[in-house]
Amino acid sequence: MRKSSKEWMPPRSYDEFGENADHGLQMRSEAWYSSALECLPLCVHLAMDVERRGKCYCHHHCYSGFALEWLLDGKINYEFDGVPYVMHPGEIALLQHRRDSLFFNPPAGYYRRRVLIFTGSALGIILENLKLSNCWHLPVSDPEAMARRFGRFETLLKRKTPGSELKISLLSYELLLYLAELRRSADNGWPEALQRALSLINGSYAEPLTPRSIAAAAGVSVSGLFQLFRDNLGMSPMAYVTQLRINVAASILVSENVTVKEAAWRVGYDNPLYFSTVFSRVKGSSPRQYRRQFAGY
Repeated sequence: MRKSSKEWMPPRSYDEFGENADHGLQMRSEAWYSSALECLPLCVHLAMDVERRGKCYCHHHCYSGFALEWLLDGKINYEFDGVPYVMHPGEIALLQHRRDSLFFNPPAGYYRRRVLIFTGSALGIILENLKLSNCWHLPVSDPEAMARRFGRFETLLKRKTPGSELKISLLSYELLLYLAELRRSADNGWPEALQRALSLINGSYAEPLTPRSIAAAAGVSVSGLFQLFRDNLGMSPMAYVTQLRINVAASILVSENVTVKEAAWRVGYDNPLYFSTVFSRVKGSSPRQYRRQFAGY
């Protein structure tokens, strides 16, 4: 017997707050709700700086978006899919898409955090591809770099300049990519010098990069940089840059209706023919063939 359509409906997404939800709360926010942003596969549409003293409670049921909550001061008690976790300054919480999470503090509690909220038609797919969909919290190894990333979103959302929506989308993907590398480095115990090098590459892969500039950011010699990459990643620094650029371009081609030339430009290639050659070498098929295979057009 066929099940009724009611049984096939997705879980309802809603938020549940405790009493006096605004008590002891101070918040500054920048938001931009536009039709152009809504059409993008991934974007940040809300940035907040939140400070709270006293008791609080919030439960996200089947959270419709995805949020990053970076704790700057104080302490927050979280539960991620029912698993308790106490967050301390220098950590970032990942409130997962279509999952349950809650946070609470006692009457004497205090915290200050910065928050970014993501949305997008390909949000779930991107989180899966970057292996972030089961990651609930991460240490922030470079607070200055993270502050710059949060600050860029706050500035762009405040200005609301028509035409900047694509830049917000690209920065959103870059931030998730950065977090994916943070998770990998935390899991693998990579040296701090390598983490600094990866931080530069993941945030600037579309810019001209050389072994010398990457080594300078990592605080090592060029030969030391090559040794770091060989020992920990099994490839050279520029091979990593190339792989990253092509993986980002592949995601763009599958999730967005843009030309191959546009995808090439967004990851740092001025020559689309050379980009196609490199793409084919890394992925085993041309950009157009790859799009037809995974996106169907």
